[in-house]
Order: sequence, then structure tokens, then C-alpha cells
Amino acid sequence: MIETKEHGKDVSRFLDSFLKVVREEMRTMEERMIEKIDHRIDELVERRNIEAGEATEEVIILRSITREEAKKEMLDLLDKNNKLDYGEIAEKLRLDLEQVVEIVEELEKEGKVEEVNEW
Repeated sequence: MIETKEHGKDVSRFLDSFLKVVREEMRTMEERMIEKIDHRIDELVERRNIEAGEATEEVIILRSITREEAKKEMLDLLDKNNKLDYGEIAEKLRLDLEQVVEIVEELEKEGKVEEVNEW
């Protein structure tokens, strides 16, 4: 088979781009799997501690900040951590869970965040 050098370069560039996308997607999938495994390990350790009669509960002192401050902090947190569930946001920012849910719903309506169902 004979082809022009330019066509060969185009194919090579396409393959390089394609492989770059595949590698990035695989890294993303690997990170997600590691997060899920870590989460599952934490769940199992907590269950073992509960079954062993060890206390695993933690007291979190909630902060009292304005809705706008909470909204800004939540956006900043999501920018840094990409994907978090409501409970993680509430815990990391020390905010009331109900307030977090309400603000996330508001941010969804504004198109600033979106709910992602994994697997």
C-alpha cells in the first residue's frame, strides 16, 4: 500500500491524540476506582469498629456563616475536589447537611454544578 507522507503524518497525529485521550480516560477511571476502594475500606473499618464496640462517631461543630459565604466555599471546595457527596461537603465545611443540599440544588439550577451518577 502506498500513501503520501502527509497522510501518514495525519494518521500518526490522530493516533497520538487518540492515545492521549485513552490514557487520560484510563487515569480518570483508575482514580475513581481507587476512591471507591478507599471509601469501601473506610466503610469496612467502621463496621468492624462498630462490631467490636469501638466508638467511631465524631462530633462536628457547625459553623454559622451566611448563605452566600457557604455557596462560595462550596464552589471553591468542589473546584479543588471535583466530586463530593452532600455529607462530605457538609463535613469538610462544617455546615448543616440540609443547608448543603439546598445550596447544591440552587447551584444546579444556576448551572454551576451538576449531579453525577457513578456507575
